[in-house]
Amino acid sequence: MEGTPGLELLFCSAKAQFKSKHDATICLLHWNFIVNGFKCTGIGEEPGADSGVESELLPEGWNQSSELYTLRYQSSSSKLPSDKNERYLLKAVVTDNTMIVNVMNLQQEKLASKMIKSSDYVTDDWNTTYSKAFKNAVELKKLFKEDLLKEVMPSPSASKQERNPRSPRIPFNDDDPLRIPSRRRERQPRWEPVDPFEIGRADLDPFADGGGGYLPRGAIPPGARYDPIGPGGPRGGPDPDHLPLPNSTDYDDMFM
Repeated sequence: MEGTPGLELLFCSAKAQFKSKHDATICLLHWNFIVNGFKCTGIGEEPGADSGVESELLPEGWNQSSELYTLRYQSSSSKLPSDKNERYLLKAVVTDNTMIVNVMNLQQEKLASKMIKSSDYVTDDWNTTYSKAFKNAVELKKLFKEDLLKEVMPSPSASKQERNPRSPRIPFNDDDPLRIPSRRRERQPRWEPVDPFEIGRADLDPFADGGGGYLPRGAIPPGARYDPIGPGGPRGGPDPDHLPLPNSTDYDDMFM
């Protein structure tokens, strides 16, 4: 039967335990879990019902009831969108030829249900050979994945966010020499207001440190002519220092 890898081996390992057509249907549903990356961990609905052993085979006691089947599964990170080993529950209730199949994600409490007929997928020769036991297995495989499994599986986007949490936001003013500088306009410095009546006070202080109107040392280069500011003589005429030295030919050097 094409499109059903592994189903024949599973059928051969469980055929001796079949008691009804519904047992063969559960075997087919169990196979759908396995091919989608799950392992069976036990039977029962209780949280502590897991055997602690993951297997692709049907567990012991899986068909002890002919009206209610309860199997537990654990996801495998290699084939599923979530890295976490989430646990799932398969619960099938039988009424005549109809089976109500429930699949639940125990971690996220998601539930999906589908009603199927065993006669649509299992023949009356269910206890003979593999080639005669099943029919429409590929159709059930598609139904299982689309209508049951996808309804309870975590979305890939949610899993991606868990694997790649958002990195913390870097402060805007963080001092990093490798970061490209921002294009923010530099703010103009704020000048402290100056009292207009204080201007020039340092010029009157003999112990001042060169503020006010004083010129710093080295401000006047050698050879420069510098006329002191202020009235000279009593009539405002030139001081003797303003006149050139007698018989001097270098008028540009005030130090001569």
